[in-house]
Amino acid sequence: MAYKNLIYKIVVTTEKDPRLMRALEKSFGKAVYVVRTSRYSWKAETVSLTFLAHKNDIELTYRCYPVYKMMLEDKGKKVDEMAEDF
Repeated sequence: MAYKNLIYKIVVTTEKDPRLMRALEKSFGKAVYVVRTSRYSWKAETVSLTFLAHKNDIELTYRCYPVYKMMLEDKGKKVDEMAEDF
């Protein structure tokens, strides 16, 4: 997914393979398990990765925080512009 030609979210779905989690932890360090969402996650200053195992596949979601922040700021500007019209 992109916003203003900047990628803010990438979702990758792949076959279930126990080696993938080991490879991710070897590359990015120990994951944090979030009980509420049943996901594993890694977070850095500008990007995050979540790992969710389904019955037959794995979903990896990468998110870019600076672009999300830009989207929220732009959304706030639009709301303010609409409010000024009244």
